[in-house]
Amino acid sequence: MNDSTQIPKRWRGRRWSALATSVRARNPICERCKERFSEEVHHTMPLHKGGSLYDPRNLVALCKECHHDVTKRIISQIIDPHYSSNNATSTAEPPSPRGTALRGQPCKY
Repeated sequence: MNDSTQIPKRWRGRRWSALATSVRARNPICERCKERFSEEVHHTMPLHKGGSLYDPRNLVALCKECHHDVTKRIISQIIDPHYSSNNATSTAEPPSPRGTALRGQPCKY
């Protein structure tokens, strides 16, 4: 996602940039796999489910690989309501103390 035209306009501003930087600084190691440096920020409660865009408590710092896996899982849940998190490709999925994911399941970022 290097092309800035693919990123929603509301996330390209100074406020989002400063917040994302602070979340990554707070957790320099991926909060999911705990192996790689965090490079991206993920909303634990999706915005379309009422999650806050700028609330740091709704954000976790993830490496690119984990963020891709989480996004893939969420999209799969939207497309296929019978999708099981057991189908996810990642092996490290700690339970999240933050928010809930789609269909009332805990977000496992």
